[in-house]
Amino acid sequence: MGLRFALIAAALLGVLAVLEGGWRRRRRWTLLATAPEKLTAPLPSWGGLRMASGAVGVMWSALFIYWMAVPPGAALAGRWGQAVACSVAAVVCAVVILSQVGRAWSVSLACVALGLLTLTVFTLAVAPVRREGQWAPLALTALVMASGLMTWFWSWIAEVWRQQLYAEPVADRDAEVDSDAPECGDHPRAWTTAGRLVPVCECVALTVGGSGVVLALLLIGWPIVVAQPPDAYPWAHTLAGVFAHLLLLLSLLRVLRGRRGLSIIFISVVVLSMIVFVATRAGLGAS
Repeated sequence: MGLRFALIAAALLGVLAVLEGGWRRRRRWTLLATAPEKLTAPLPSWGGLRMASGAVGVMWSALFIYWMAVPPGAALAGRWGQAVACSVAAVVCAVVILSQVGRAWSVSLACVALGLLTLTVFTLAVAPVRREGQWAPLALTALVMASGLMTWFWSWIAEVWRQQLYAEPVADRDAEVDSDAPECGDHPRAWTTAGRLVPVCECVALTVGGSGVVLALLLIGWPIVVAQPPDAYPWAHTLAGVFAHLLLLLSLLRVLRGRRGLSIIFISVVVLSMIVFVATRAGLGAS
């Protein structure tokens, strides 16, 4: 029932966004014919749509987190149709939220949209895992891979936008992200929505990377918490876990440039996690 309600809410949100877009086009054509001097003035936004998009985005984020929480990935494991339907609905919500952010900047809505896109990738990563046998460790491995991938992606897209939109690198990467006073000259600031999203993408990349570290620790602790048979971890699964750790490590090296304290902590934890992971699997295989 909850999933059906969420799907209907996402569909209605998409319809309202299309209607708002049509209204804006008709309004601009009317102004072009009657009062062209008013074309540069911003059109009023639909406040209800803006609030509804944020609420639906938070609802979908909560659903994704609940489905993948305990045990990891159980609700969506092996259910391709449900996972794809949820992912499409979540992407629709994220696009609508980003369209509202483009019309009137809001760092909160931007974080909701980027977080929702990240959780969508997490959902698709868990979906291929079948709910039989040792599905829980495989789901955790898939989530660690998705964490590394999205950490790298958000860091990369922030770097691309920074190079394209800023006249020169901004020295303070931890500056206030929702400043509404564009500047030029010696201290450039973003003058587009993409430019304002640069520090938000960096924050999301760091958050996802930290989540990946926590998931890696859960992955090495799973055989200790839940007893598994000796043949539960073939070499293919062990190699997949090592690859997930390496992907997360490389992504963290990219996103933590210039943050020495955090980089030492996160990278040390990931390396230690990979060593313990291999040792644990080797011990299970020998027993």
